Amino acid sequence: MKLGKTLTELATELQRINETKKDLIVPVSKMAMDSDNKIEIASVGSIPLNSWSHTQLAQYADIPKAYYDRIKSENSSLLADNVNHAFSKQANDKRLVRVLDGNVRALLSNRYRMLDSYDLAETVLPIMINNNMEVKSAEITEKHTYIRAVMPKLEGEVTKGDIVQYGLQISSSDVGAGSLRIEPLIYRLVCTNGLITSQALRKYHIGKVSSDFDDIREILSDRAKELSDAAFWQSVYDIVCNSIKPEIFESQLNQLREASGQKITNYNLEQVIDVTCKTLGYSASKETKNSLLAQLAQGNEGAGLTKWGLSNSFTALASHNSGYSFDESVELERLGGKIITLSNTDWQKIAA
Repeated sequence: MKLGKTLTELATELQRINETKKDLIVPVSKMAMDSDNKIEIASVGSIPLNSWSHTQLAQYADIPKAYYDRIKSENSSLLADNVNHAFSKQANDKRLVRVLDGNVRALLSNRYRMLDSYDLAETVLPIMINNNMEVKSAEITEKHTYIRAVMPKLEGEVTKGDIVQYGLQISSSDVGAGSLRIEPLIYRLVCTNGLITSQALRKYHIGKVSSDFDDIREILSDRAKELSDAAFWQSVYDIVCNSIKPEIFESQLNQLREASGQKITNYNLEQVIDVTCKTLGYSASKETKNSLLAQLAQGNEGAGLTKWGLSNSFTALASHNSGYSFDESVELERLGGKIITLSNTDWQKIAA
């Protein structure tokens, strides 16, 4: 599991963000991109964009991202011309501009429902404390906030001596990079790998709001919006409480035990990795494939040439390779979970 912030560091940073963030509703007619590729807002000034808000702007302006990035690096004035042309066609729109530390961190619909990580932490951390959960890792990236905690009392053996503990990963985005997710987390003690399960246990995606709800919410009173948000956070509270029951862990542990007995009989391990990546829809670099191959060949701390071992090749890479960002490491752990739940047909394509 990739280490990030401690619980104290997370709380301190979320408090700072909550106190210093700025959110502006800006008519597109009052926005322009200058020759330095900053967003100039009338009566406010020019504000640099981070990489994520550049991605959102490219999408809003209907400019292919590869072309956007190329002209940004080669001809910033041309990019400004392209963006400003798009702004001129959307002059009647309004955008929510989220600013932090002097940079635009998000460009969103003015009807975007702001359900921020500060409120998430206020909702879920008391549950974790009351249930003696240990926060193993937490992080705030450009796109997401992650809280990853385990329950030391909920542990069991996958194979003799291979002990895992049960926990949760809770992630959210303040910048429109996905909905709030509550996902079962398996923590392997022998190597401190983290595995995020996918289908075997229910995975909750919360916070996606339809355009119909947006239209309704726009006419709600401030009090009604407060009540709506309070109901949302209550649902998060209830789901987290129901996701830490022992029977859920037992169900997942049984799946891991089954995976530990599903052997890889195809000894062309390079082919095993290639087919796995293709089956998962994961576009891996040659370097990543070589690292996965090395992990699998080394046996992953006794997991061996099994479905459990292959899964740990991905989660070990997330834990030990400092070249991966926190977001990328989490995705590798999700892929490890998907391996555990592969259908028999897909597994035979990989293993046989």
